[in-house]
Amino acid sequence: MRSHVYQDLLSTKETLEVQLKDAQTAQEHSHRMATELQAALDRAKSGVHDGRDALERELKAQIVRLTEDTTRVRAGRDAAQTELAERKAVLSEKFATLAEYKTLIDQSQARIEVLQSEVRRLKAHIAAGAGEEDIFRLLVGNADVERELFDELRARLA
Repeated sequence: MRSHVYQDLLSTKETLEVQLKDAQTAQEHSHRMATELQAALDRAKSGVHDGRDALERELKAQIVRLTEDTTRVRAGRDAAQTELAERKAVLSEKFATLAEYKTLIDQSQARIEVLQSEVRRLKAHIAAGAGEEDIFRLLVGNADVERELFDELRARLA
């Protein structure tokens, strides 16, 4: 009763049903693989993002530390430069004062020499006016005569 065409159609139908089941099984398998791959991709992305975030936090912390270190070093450098400038100013002031003292000493020494010369001149003038050779030698500064006169004066006073 069944005709040859019907048999072919039935056979084709069975073949197509098997192929459909195989295709559905392959589709389910592909869907599971796609889902697993998507999950793996999501885990990998999450791991990369977490690693990137951790690295970013670490690098930001290093930047903060380096900025603080730089600020500390700069503050130390500025303090050292300020101290050096202050020391230079004090030293410069001391040198200026020393130069002033030297100038004053030189001027005083010159003045002393002028006054000593004037004293010698006046002593000679006084001695010449007195007409006494002993007084002249005493005032001019002969030590032997000075001692003899003082000894003579002591003897008179004794």
